[in-house]
Amino acid sequence: MEPVIYKTDYLSLIKAKTSDKFIFKIANDLFEKGYSIFKFPEIDFENIANNIKKDLSNNFDFDHWKQYGWPNNSGLRIQDGWVKNSNIKKIASNEKIIEILSICFGKKAFPFQTLNFPVGTQQPKHMDTFHFSSIPKNFMCGLWVALEDINNDAGPLELYEKSHRLSFNISEEIKQKPDLTFEEKEEIYQKIWNNEIEKNNLKRKIFIAKKGECVIWLANLLHGGSKQNNPNLTRWSQVTHYYFKDCKYIVPAQTKHNKEIFYKENVYDISTGKKVFYSFISKLKNLTNL
Repeated sequence: MEPVIYKTDYLSLIKAKTSDKFIFKIANDLFEKGYSIFKFPEIDFENIANNIKKDLSNNFDFDHWKQYGWPNNSGLRIQDGWVKNSNIKKIASNEKIIEILSICFGKKAFPFQTLNFPVGTQQPKHMDTFHFSSIPKNFMCGLWVALEDINNDAGPLELYEKSHRLSFNISEEIKQKPDLTFEEKEEIYQKIWNNEIEKNNLKRKIFIAKKGECVIWLANLLHGGSKQNNPNLTRWSQVTHYYFKDCKYIVPAQTKHNKEIFYKENVYDISTGKKVFYSFISKLKNLTNL
């Protein structure tokens, strides 16, 4: 079982569900490039974005970041701000986005995590699959949206086109050294991904987004935050991570080897605020009892 968007006949399967050419365009981008850029489908986006920035600004110590965070290539963030902020929740729960993802993947999409950034993340390239994955695999994706015009010196998002075609497996080195720290595991994968980029001649795209532009990326797409050259600039944005119903949710970064899978607990559907239960495994158990 795999997402519709990973199948060679994805377009015919999607056309059986919708006649929306906007969705066709996004689906084609996802299949060919691993990401799709478009205007976020929210009529009141201007006010929503401005209110998020206003509400969150006092949560950050920008002076401290400029002195200690920026030189060390770190950023600022608030995780799961949707719990207290209705505008963050509104972006994450956008009905058109959920419709697009549900059709492209063939399962009902739901937002499970938000991240809000006032500056560039300066985060090394990575696959979200390293942090979040699923059984069946690849039923996860991310969406980033600009809450303001992004300056080239503010650490814009970087994407590696077609890198979604690379496979992700727990490396043999990590299997042999199960007690490695997260940072040590990440360093191993950076070497692997650098080799893959060179071997496959993958090109880096810098996304200089305008306010309201967004990008959906597949779980295996390499992406990150480029160096923020000017610490006096902001780079307000929001990331929402999506899972899909009827799956099991796992965290490969915390998995020691194939026989001990680390399952993600307390997964919530942001749009409803309710916990999502692992109905996929329940269905498998029911099938084996037939």
